[in-house]
Amino acid sequence: MVGGRQPAVGTLDELGDALAEVAALATAGLDGAAVWRPVLGDRTQVDPAAVGEALGQWCDGLAAQGRAAADVARFATAVVAAQRVAGEVGGSLTGLLRGLGEAIRAAQEAQDQLEAALAGPKASARLLQFLPLLGIALGMAMGANPLGVLVGGGLGTVALGVGLGLLLVGRLWTGRLLARAGGSRGRGVAGDGARLLDGEVAAGLLAGCLAAGLSLPAALDAAGRVWPGPAGRALARAGAALARGEPWAAAWAGPDRAAPGVAGIERCLELAWHSGVEAGPLLEGVRQSLARQARRAAAQANAKLGVTLMLPLGLCYLPAFVAVGLVPVMLSVATNLAY
Repeated sequence: MVGGRQPAVGTLDELGDALAEVAALATAGLDGAAVWRPVLGDRTQVDPAAVGEALGQWCDGLAAQGRAAADVARFATAVVAAQRVAGEVGGSLTGLLRGLGEAIRAAQEAQDQLEAALAGPKASARLLQFLPLLGIALGMAMGANPLGVLVGGGLGTVALGVGLGLLLVGRLWTGRLLARAGGSRGRGVAGDGARLLDGEVAAGLLAGCLAAGLSLPAALDAAGRVWPGPAGRALARAGAALARGEPWAAAWAGPDRAAPGVAGIERCLELAWHSGVEAGPLLEGVRQSLARQARRAAAQANAKLGVTLMLPLGLCYLPAFVAVGLVPVMLSVATNLAY
């Protein structure tokens, strides 16, 4: 490995484009470090032995960036696993990356949907923050003295304190909702999406191992060893148990069996194990089902967050406008009329 410029793969879009180039190069017949240059740039030599280490360092670098690159780091882990499967058992790199590309596109769609869902509430929040000032300005244009009422003590000053407090609560509430959702960049594969991605990647890696000609126990062990998620641990345990001759049900019993996707993988593999049918198409069906579930989970979470963000607007920002922008004007007008 040699030092060099690390390519700008910092977003899901950029990673998806880079993996599409890798798949195209693999289809064209390149291998080793050359096929990974869209991801690694000039960080590797032609020596194939340097590829795994370079990809691992690339993945670790993304993980070290924290939340800003969390989604990309999750997929980078899957990329490293795909490279290991292709290198160790001879799985099709193009096929493995195709499934990852579909998952990346789904995660990017989730981010785009969230940004669209947040556009309205965020714009409304920015506007409502300035409405109290607009109310004060309009009151002064009408001949009232709202500023004097606000700082003159009594109900006006109480209204000012209430309004400022509501604005502060609204900002803190909105910020907490956004932080819980992963910030303004979107959920991507956070939360339920990340758990579903775990099973989706495990199913794809297992299909690649089976396509390479491994027996079912060996394929389970190989896919489970390279994928560090709960689904990977379940596959590795089942593979080792089947290799020891344990019954099917006992081999799949374990704490990680409840991980999303594992039950579906077990069902389709049990059919293949007992009837001899090809497991690859069945695993592809499981992977696609998990991908659809991830899309639905992201869409539901995005819609829920967009609605939830309306609560601070109605309960904090609008009352703050009334307290600071309308109440002092009304008090000023009432005082003038009284005299």
